[in-house]
Amino acid sequence: MRFPTYISSEDLDMLTAALNDHCRAYRISASAERDEVARLIMVLFDSGIDNADDMKAALTATRPHSA
Repeated sequence: MRFPTYISSEDLDMLTAALNDHCRAYRISASAERDEVARLIMVLFDSGIDNADDMKAALTATRPHSA
């Protein structure tokens, strides 16, 4: 996986907010699961998702759905 060599402070703020908001919404507190969400956020960012609304939608789409 390749990450951009430069992330602006605005990008970092958005990524941090996305992590915190997602973990709060889905009650994720365990470090291993939180780390996995952080990794996924970076993968999504690297693939071109660079705004808060799109990031939220992409993260939500990755959550398992109960049957």
